[in-house]
Amino acid sequence: MVRKKLTKKKLSLLFGIVAFLFSQLVVVFVPYGSVPTELRPVYDGILKYRNKVVNRLNLPIDLYSTQKTADLAGGKVNIYFAPSKTISKALVDFIKSSKDSLVVCVFELNLPEVVHALADQFKNGVDVRVIVDEDYKNEAEMKVLYDAGVPVRFDDRSAFMHNKFAVADGLRVWTGSYNFTKNGTYKNDNNAISLESEKLAENYLSEFHEMWTHKKGFFSDEGFGPKSAAKTPNAKITFSEFELENYFSPEDIIEPKILREIDAAQKSIHILAFSFTSDPIEDIVKRKMRNGVIVKALFHGSGAKTEYSAYEGLLKDGADCKISFNRRGVMHHKVIIIDSKVVITGSYNFSKNASESNDENILIIRSPHIARIYEEEFQRCMRGIKGY
Repeated sequence: MVRKKLTKKKLSLLFGIVAFLFSQLVVVFVPYGSVPTELRPVYDGILKYRNKVVNRLNLPIDLYSTQKTADLAGGKVNIYFAPSKTISKALVDFIKSSKDSLVVCVFELNLPEVVHALADQFKNGVDVRVIVDEDYKNEAEMKVLYDAGVPVRFDDRSAFMHNKFAVADGLRVWTGSYNFTKNGTYKNDNNAISLESEKLAENYLSEFHEMWTHKKGFFSDEGFGPKSAAKTPNAKITFSEFELENYFSPEDIIEPKILREIDAAQKSIHILAFSFTSDPIEDIVKRKMRNGVIVKALFHGSGAKTEYSAYEGLLKDGADCKISFNRRGVMHHKVIIIDSKVVITGSYNFSKNASESNDENILIIRSPHIARIYEEEFQRCMRGIKGY
């Protein structure tokens, strides 16, 4: 009996190895676009299996192109996706790249490698400053910063300081939907983007300085939320091969800018939404659908089930809406891709709180090259092939 059990285990292991090697060959040599439509469900099943094995066994193989670099005239744009180790390693490298100054403004911070990198940079003489939402001031990992003497400040309002950005040496910017956390890294669907631009860095530094020097009084709380001044110095930035717009909520009144971009859609609107409860955005998406624009949207599960979510309304009107396949974590993206040419990304959920009370930031990026990278992530999430 013992020998039989061992034999079954060996056969099972051998089958698993063969199946994984086959799936890896499929990933390497068979592009999705070359697969006949009727076989794509099978192809997706193979990818799900392969990515799940890579994930569970912690194999040193990239799950699904978790890092992309857009080599555009005007500078490199690095884009990262989670769940994966790639995104946290890239963030640590970004932190370690700082020579003189580093500011971090993030909703939640509990990733050990990140707090240690921040503490090390501070000890090495870099001017490191950190802002975190007060809800997370007692995270155990924050003690590393406190013990090192890193200056840390908090937003103690009931609304959230919901940004997730960093600026190194007044030149390089990191932003996106990615909180610097274990869940954000290893469980949740997220994106982050880093790029080099003094003008863009000036915007984020201005926002950071506003929060850092905020004055709290009995009738005001300048620096956070709707009381902060609208003074983004470089809202529109033109590079050689692409353009972007950069705004901060609530002071820059972001929602009308999103409505403007959606209203310009001619062919397609693709949405990845952790929270989508904005009636104005839902209404304009429906209007574009009636005008022939194809709408596809992926919602985080619990967010889609609330009475305020746009999920049921868009589904009823004919949009291709799905609930995220991610059950280990959450689908945390806040992305809209328009006509495969324009990407809206950042910390901004499509909600009233994001519009009116939380501190948020977005980028509106006009670049087919960058849009294609986000489109790949959209398709991976819609197909559920990320090996959750």
